[in-house]
Amino acid sequence: MKFRFRITGVFYLIGCISLLFSTDTTAQAKSGTLQTQIMHQSDAQVLNNSWGQMLLYTDKAESYGTKDGLVALAHVLPGKSAHPEHRHAMEEYLYLVRGEGEWRLDGKKSRAKAGDVLYIDPWKFHGLVNTGKDTLTFFVVRYTAKNIKLPAEPEGSHGQ
Repeated sequence: MKFRFRITGVFYLIGCISLLFSTDTTAQAKSGTLQTQIMHQSDAQVLNNSWGQMLLYTDKAESYGTKDGLVALAHVLPGKSAHPEHRHAMEEYLYLVRGEGEWRLDGKKSRAKAGDVLYIDPWKFHGLVNTGKDTLTFFVVRYTAKNIKLPAEPEGSHGQ
């Protein structure tokens, strides 16, 4: 059963990866129930932060088999991170489009380079830091599968 949901997530990631490319700061991320569609970058909500920029395509969206869906593209400045190492109930895929950095996964650090994909189980601590000289770009898909029981929320900090 767990394997099936990972495969579903991979297809979701592949389907969303075509969303990449122009910006419009007036757009809002899609929420609610999604239908089959193309989401253009010009329709993404642009969020400018001290660490860089995030293009938010969906936020808290629902699809046929998922809920709480987030699809985004982030541009992270050198020496920065989109957020501290953290954990949450949703499954997540991060695809490193360009740049280099350092993956943080359950307290361990490892080299991150363009072409890497990181899958995160619910409640696992994770993060990504840009350790390169150029902007790091990653694509993220985060969701909860419908009709499955999530692992219990662990005690302690969630890092946010």
